[in-house]
Amino acid sequence: MFAFDETAHLGIRAVLTIFAIGAIAMAAPLPGGAGSYHLLLPLGLVSLYAMNRADAVHLYSYFMRGKQLCWRFSGLVALLISLWLIRSKSRAIK
Repeated sequence: MFAFDETAHLGIRAVLTIFAIGAIAMAAPLPGGAGSYHLLLPLGLVSLYAMNRADAVHLYSYFMRGKQLCWRFSGLVALLISLWLIRSKSRAIK
């Protein structure tokens, strides 16, 4: 929240509230929260914290892309560590 000027004034309560909205959206009877999560998070920023709708959607898209990038990076790191462990175990057996 502190990374963007539009949400820099929001505190930890806002973060926890948005997390709670996300949890409710994921609990909706849709496969993996598809659609409800993408709708409710920007809507929560707009309705609860009086943000501009365009800014809320823009920040949400930055958040989602950043999260996906972190997942991919951590997956790559896990793959490299796994390969290293497999090679070190195969060398120890020989």
